[in-house]
Amino acid sequence: MTETEKLFEQYAEEGEKMDALEALRLLTKAYMKECGISLSMRTTVYTAAEQWLYFRLPEQSNNPFTKEQSEEPLINLMPLLCEEYEADYYSQWDICGGLTLAQEDETVDDAYKRICLIAVEERRYDIPTLRAFCWGIKKYPYYFELWMDEMLK
Repeated sequence: MTETEKLFEQYAEEGEKMDALEALRLLTKAYMKECGISLSMRTTVYTAAEQWLYFRLPEQSNNPFTKEQSEEPLINLMPLLCEEYEADYYSQWDICGGLTLAQEDETVDDAYKRICLIAVEERRYDIPTLRAFCWGIKKYPYYFELWMDEMLK
């Protein structure tokens, strides 16, 4: 395991203790930073944030969203998560499907982790943001499988 992978695991473990609302705010700011810069990083940050929104935030007592809002796409809630989010500007930037990010012989899960590892290695964000990012990407395969099981019922 490389030093970057060890840091990823450490940050993901530390992220487990984070408040979901704070993690969402941090990841919204990271998303904003990537608008016009990196589609792959923006998509991966967005994916990490979805794990916090759909799976962790509903378990918390400080969830500010109604049931209906909680079922909306994250992009619709970002203006409520971050005062600096200007919907007219930031909503013009797209994300792509995870499969688009995968390189040859790489799963979507691997692609997200590879991109997250780049952020860790570059120290692209502050430590709390990296914790939220790593936790979301580490949990993505588990929560995606749960979601798929629910969809197939």
